[in-house]
Amino acid sequence: VNVGNTGEVESIADLLAIPNPENNSQVYVKSYYQADNLALAKPYIGGNRFVYASNANHAVNGGTVLKPNDAGGRWFSINLTYVAPEMFGAKCDGAFDDSDALISADSVAYLSRLNLVITSKLNITKAVTLKSLITDTKAQLFNQNKFVTVNSGQPLRPEWWGADGTTTADNHTALDCCFANAQGKAVQLGGYYHVHNPLVIDFADSNGLSIIGENASLVNPMTVHNYGFCFDNMPTNEIAMVFRGTRGLKLANFHINHATGRSDSSVTVWFTEFDMFDLSNLTITSTNGGASTALRFGLTGGVDSVFMGTLRTIEWHMNGGCAVDIRPACTSINHINCYSQRGYFSTHKATYIKYDNT
Repeated sequence: VNVGNTGEVESIADLLAIPNPENNSQVYVKSYYQADNLALAKPYIGGNRFVYASNANHAVNGGTVLKPNDAGGRWFSINLTYVAPEMFGAKCDGAFDDSDALISADSVAYLSRLNLVITSKLNITKAVTLKSLITDTKAQLFNQNKFVTVNSGQPLRPEWWGADGTTTADNHTALDCCFANAQGKAVQLGGYYHVHNPLVIDFADSNGLSIIGENASLVNPMTVHNYGFCFDNMPTNEIAMVFRGTRGLKLANFHINHATGRSDSSVTVWFTEFDMFDLSNLTITSTNGGASTALRFGLTGGVDSVFMGTLRTIEWHMNGGCAVDIRPACTSINHINCYSQRGYFSTHKATYIKYDNT
């Protein structure tokens, strides 16, 4: 390499400033930007090894294909095993706009069939649709807005939008962002998420949704809440969670807790305006008194009704309230191996409601 024969530079800017690079020269770039704080745990980010091809004229992309400032040809990153937004200029500092870097990184990862690796929270300020596979992680990847759409086909994690399933902090905003992204997709629960205000999932009769606990089976779920939702801090007489217009809903392998310490007419989960659902391997604690309801299907008998679904292997822990309330005009709902402690099942003017071993 004819830049002091060092073979190493500090930044992408230094790479592009190399005068008259020789064909097949290789240079290691330590960081995308010049490191300005060597006291940081990771002062160098986005670095890579590049090779120069003097006759190449490929389209530049700001990260893995670059054009020298004063020469033709191209610098190509080599030995890539993954793609990261930092390789395209993301700073991940909460202030710099990382949107364009993420867009470029996703495009290269998708076309190269490489994983997109995000290790720090990105500041995204405009609509971004991701097609490449994101390397799975329980870290926060995006700031808490609804700009990012993940279309890679993989399950989404609430943690990507900042949910923390290990504390009692409110996860409402993070979950809202995650579910807004989840139309026609699956959400993988990796923790036990506390929610302090009503959570409404409304797909306007357009898409389905799967929410699955990370473990394949439940182990002492009434006392060991590894995966699920906790609504214990919900206001009085509220509906804690609403599923509306989700055409095709699957909930499996997690716990729902709604124990406010009050006696009120609250509803833990309300299902309305959709058909085709499968609820299985759930445990539900809803101990808010005799006027409360754990699961409500429909309400008035109009468009809010629910059709064609199964409740399978579900256990309720109640305090005198209604475990399942099926309202008028709901149709074809089957209960299989369901059990409620100190709760009851109610059906009012609904049709084709079946109870097998319940």
